[in-house]
Amino acid sequence: MTIRAIDVIGATGGDSSVGLEETAVMEPLTVCDARQMSAPFSEPPDQLGCVVPDLQAAISEWAAKGVGPFLTMRGVTLGAYRYEGRSSKPKIDAAFSQQGDLQIELIQPVNDEPSAYRDFLAAGGNGAHHHGWFCEDYAAAIAAAARAERVELQRGRWGAVHFVYFQPRDGEEMIGELVEMGELSHRLFALIRREAEQWDGSRPSRSLLRAADWGIRWSAVKVQVATLLGRS
Repeated sequence: MTIRAIDVIGATGGDSSVGLEETAVMEPLTVCDARQMSAPFSEPPDQLGCVVPDLQAAISEWAAKGVGPFLTMRGVTLGAYRYEGRSSKPKIDAAFSQQGDLQIELIQPVNDEPSAYRDFLAAGGNGAHHHGWFCEDYAAAIAAAARAERVELQRGRWGAVHFVYFQPRDGEEMIGELVEMGELSHRLFALIRREAEQWDGSRPSRSLLRAADWGIRWSAVKVQVATLLGRS
């Protein structure tokens, strides 16, 4: 998989020493070399996840670099969430775009519930936070991580989309995330890619649900109802 490189310094607010030109074509390399990571993280990542203190400002910075539009979801409460082994109910604002084969995810925590996102910002972080891998066989990927003695950091879900993060090992610069690829994931990610491919530079921030079909909207309604009923 080949990705278009992007300037991850100005766009994410991070302090990485790696600067990449917008139009360059590179070998599979983002903020760190994914090939240094053992299974199931041995392939180039599908996603660069950034945690930011101001979602709208981050979207504007990425858009200025030619990346967009970002499809936003506001006030998302993550279900079945556990951070460092303890249950929590973090609420986030999130935005998604696509740059070549790499999905860009921006996350802003919006409540004080314990989470890796909240603690990253509290420690002075701002920008590149994790790499994500999209897993067609999610159970097998988690089993492979267990065999490799990966240490879990956090896990949760949004609707039918489950995810788990693992602590980086020595020599790894980024947290690794596994994302379950089911029907909802495929539809959401296809929408994000399609919007990016058709972007004309206008309206860099757009509601994901307004851009989505009724099937995705209905899934979002069911997630919201489950959250309100305490079933998430």
